[in-house]
Amino acid sequence: MSMPAMRPVTTIEEMWALPEDGMRHELIDGVHVVTPSPAYRHQRILDDFFYELRSALRDRRDLKVLTSPADIRLGPRTVVQPDLFICRIDPVHPPADWPDLGTPLVAIEVLSPGTAPRDRGAKRRIYQRAGIQEYWVVD
Repeated sequence: MSMPAMRPVTTIEEMWALPEDGMRHELIDGVHVVTPSPAYRHQRILDDFFYELRSALRDRRDLKVLTSPADIRLGPRTVVQPDLFICRIDPVHPPADWPDLGTPLVAIEVLSPGTAPRDRGAKRRIYQRAGIQEYWVVD
């Protein structure tokens, strides 16, 4: 018995309508990209960065360090999930959900063998185009 064919996902709404499967889904300029959960080493490195950045920004109520999964919409056909990112928030009226967050100030990707070409290429261009002030690639 074969699996039923799935329609290609080309819009943000189609991607968000997919059933939860534990994978990381992104829409990169209209191209649906699915990656498995990160490896332990990747998460350990990410945790170290998160701790240091959160400590450094402890007194900045207007800045928030966050990790994915997060649906960061950077265009009509683009939703990304940076490993780690820093956003400016209004501490009096914090965002209620991802669309309220706006564009991150900093996006950080910890490279994995399967994502390195995309992180160094397409995502770099997307982050530049979106006006993200800094993009860190951790190799």
